[in-house]
Amino acid sequence: MTCQPSSQLDSTHYDNWLTAQAKSRHPSAIRALFPLENKPGMISLLAGKPNPETFPFENITVSLKPVSPGAPHPKLEINAGPDLAEALQYTATCGLPRLHKFVSDLQNHVHGRRCEAGEDDFAITITNGSQDAFTKACAALIEQGDYVLIESPVYTGAIPEMTIAGAQFVEIECDEQGMSAEKLAQVMDNWPQDKPRPKLVYTVPTGNNPSGASAGKQRKVDILNLARKHDFLILEDDPYYFLTFDGERVPSYFALEKQLGGERGRVLRLDSMSKVLSSGIRIGWATGPQEIIKAMDLHTSAANLQPNSTSQAIVQALFAHWGIDGLLNHVARVADFYRVKRDAFEGAAAKHMSDIASWVTPTAGMFLWLKLDCDDSNEVIKERAINNGVIALPGVVFYPTPRVTPYTRLSYSMASIEDAEEAFKRLRRTVFEYKGVEDPK
Repeated sequence: MTCQPSSQLDSTHYDNWLTAQAKSRHPSAIRALFPLENKPGMISLLAGKPNPETFPFENITVSLKPVSPGAPHPKLEINAGPDLAEALQYTATCGLPRLHKFVSDLQNHVHGRRCEAGEDDFAITITNGSQDAFTKACAALIEQGDYVLIESPVYTGAIPEMTIAGAQFVEIECDEQGMSAEKLAQVMDNWPQDKPRPKLVYTVPTGNNPSGASAGKQRKVDILNLARKHDFLILEDDPYYFLTFDGERVPSYFALEKQLGGERGRVLRLDSMSKVLSSGIRIGWATGPQEIIKAMDLHTSAANLQPNSTSQAIVQALFAHWGIDGLLNHVARVADFYRVKRDAFEGAAAKHMSDIASWVTPTAGMFLWLKLDCDDSNEVIKERAINNGVIALPGVVFYPTPRVTPYTRLSYSMASIEDAEEAFKRLRRTVFEYKGVEDPK
């Protein structure tokens, strides 16, 4: 891997990528002045903030699970005063300042990048989970008729928002490492001159949903180089990054952008705490070019004002208690939990399905992407399997247009060993019912 001299994309470059909607947004007259309220001696008559004396909450106390049997149960306390007022009040659009600072330090620790004016100009915004960030990224970057390069199969939750934004999907075939750089290069090298060129590639590079595939370092390098060659963005949606359980985590596109040298500013990275802290607490963040993050923040200020400040305050207190090392120790334990789940689930699949299905062992995430010995998994899964008492997702929902596919996505995150055994017994019976032949076993 050869490093090149580093450079930052000029801010005017993003005019080609930002949508008309994003460019038409203007800062809130009120929120733009929020920082001045913290100036010593300033008397604020600015915002219609409810007076915290009227709030019925005296404190917020959260008890944590012990990290090992017999270990203490630590408590997080957000007591009356500035901390509680911050947790219950209108606050900064991009997130609580101390949480924002922690995330900035985390991105530097994990991905090797720190925002420094004139050196590495990127920004961070806290969001209500990564789906919130994804929705606002779509509004900022995709408009009617834009071509978007997607994995095939692709995360089903991404399809509706990109469709609403007006995307025309260009499907890139996947292999055991996710999106194929070779197939992507073929598409871009042969792109018709009379068609607008794609703005971005959308990828879930770790423990892909649905395929379970994880891109290796060289694969990411190859795709990043294609982005530079053909002038498109990479929307790196990486909620399973910390759920890597076989080997070390592969450097992110966001990290590689700096490691490789050359142009920076082509990666918009989405992170989520839903898979490692709580899906209900709805905390994630977006990291990327300042111009794109600014457009997302302006969307937030108009749509929901800010991410949930109470959830942020709880996570902020948790991160302050743990520190970065404590957080990374926690996600390592979570990854190990899902590794055990994966092993047991795959063992049950091998026991009951190996003669009628094939799959690639996932090295991260929560999913097994099963290729059934049948033509149409939709009929098998959506119609017959439910009648036999097992629910999964047919592969057709992971493509932007209807098609017949033998694939189905199975999640092992919640299933006990006993449930996995029984589920695969039922799924096996379902496949043979569909085929209309007797099970040789």
